[in-house]
Formats: sequence, structure tokens, C-alpha cells
Amino acid sequence: MKVVRCGCTNSLKSFWYSSVCMEKENPEADRLTLELGSHFTRHEIVAREYAQKLADLLKADPEKGINEIVRAYNDALNDVYTDDEGQRQRGYVEAIAGGPFEAVPWAIYNAVGSAYSSFTRKQKDLALKEILEILDRRNYLEVQTTHTPGIREPLLLADIKLIRPLYWPGMDEGKKIIEEFNGDFAEIQATMMDCDGLFFPESVNSDYIVAYSFLRSDFCDFGEAYVGVANMEFLDRVVRAVCWQRFGRTNDEVEIRKGTERLMELLPVSLHERIEPLRLERGWFEKAF
Repeated sequence: MKVVRCGCTNSLKSFWYSSVCMEKENPEADRLTLELGSHFTRHEIVAREYAQKLADLLKADPEKGINEIVRAYNDALNDVYTDDEGQRQRGYVEAIAGGPFEAVPWAIYNAVGSAYSSFTRKQKDLALKEILEILDRRNYLEVQTTHTPGIREPLLLADIKLIRPLYWPGMDEGKKIIEEFNGDFAEIQATMMDCDGLFFPESVNSDYIVAYSFLRSDFCDFGEAYVGVANMEFLDRVVRAVCWQRFGRTNDEVEIRKGTERLMELLPVSLHERIEPLRLERGWFEKAF
């Protein structure tokens, strides 16, 4: 059985975990570790509270909820980084840490992701505009390593990639999992997936990145096995997102032909018949960002 993985992209979080793993007898280090741990616990609690409120609002009243995305993000971070004396430390902490602890951004983005597939295209565009309001204020390297790697919803991450290619987090998470398990899909399934064919939330950061990696023939040879057990509704969104990324920015016939050939090389044969209908669906964003 593998140890449950945890992405540690933020410098403070990395320091906390490395301190725990060192296991040296140092009272001051132990005190600091416990203090940092309590802060990270608070991050998780606060993030969950704001994200749940936002997710509920997005499902009940999408337009109203979309207008609250940036506010929820900022309010959550301001709450997290206000000390017991009411002094706000957000600017200082983000400056020395290279950005916010990822628990809050990920929670807000995934609150949006929880409703994203049910949005109309117009609502998706409005939600993307709000998320870009957050991301475009950050350095793209920070976005790549701290913000987008935790986005779980395929359609949301694919749209962000189409609009801002530099924000794509890459496929490292999926490739690392495949390497850690030596390509043994039976062990991966037993360790990381539930009976509904979904990943345990604590086992992956981005469900989309990991699922897409499992489908790619250049990463592993168990794509068909994954298709056979994956949650079909989620898998449908994954394949749709993959096609959107491939075809969403082109009408050129040569590029379309090459893109189709490439997807047929990468994806399991059982998914090939979905490629052309999804290309013709053209469900990607309508606005220019």
C-alpha cells in the first residue's frame, strides 16, 4: 500500500512537512512545527467554510454566485491572515511565501468547479472572467505551481488552459503517480479510487490531470483498464476537456486532422469514436479574454 500523497507546492507548507519528517529533537523546531500545523489546519477550515457557501450559492443562483467568486477568495484569505489581535498579515505572508497557501485558492476554484459543468456557456464565460481576475494578478509561475495544479474539474481547467496557456500546470502529477506505482493499475485503483470510479480527494490534487495521464498511451499502457472502471460521467467530462484543449483554438483543417490523429494515438481505442462528435460540438468559450 502506498502512502497517501499530498502536493506541497507552497513554501510554508513544504517547510512544515519537511520539519515533521526530519524528526530531530529540537524543542523550538517542534514548537514552530506545531504552530505552523495549527495555521494550516485553520487554512483548511476557513477555506472549507467559504468554499461551501460559494458552492451552494453557485448552484442555487449561478449569476449571483459568479459575482461573489473574487469576493469569496479575498474574504477567505483576509480571514486566514488576520491574527488574534485583528491585524491583517496577508500581504506580508504572501510576499515571503510567494503567494497564498494553496488550500484557499484551491477550495474557491473547486467550488466553482463543482457547478461549472451545469453552467450555460455564457455563465462559464462569466465565471472564467472572475477567476482570471484572480489569476492575472499573480506571476504565471506561481499560477502554474500553486493555483491551477489543484483544480479538479476537467472543463474548468481546460477552459483556463485555452484562454491562458501559460497557466497550464503540466502533467507532472499524473506521471509521478504512474511512476510511483510502477504502472500497476490494479494497485492504483485499490489505493486511490473509490467504488464509483472516482479518485479519493486526498489522493490527488487535480482529478483531471491524473485521469488524463491515465488515458495517455505515452505515459502508461493501462488506458483501457482505467476507462473500464472510471466513473462514466466524470470520464465524459475528461474526454470532452481533452478535445476542447486540442481543437478549441483552431478552424484550420490541417491542424484539425493532425490533432485528431494525435488524439487517436494517445487515447484508448474505446474513446476514438467520441473525438469527432466532441470536436463538432464546439462547447468552448465564446468570448475573447
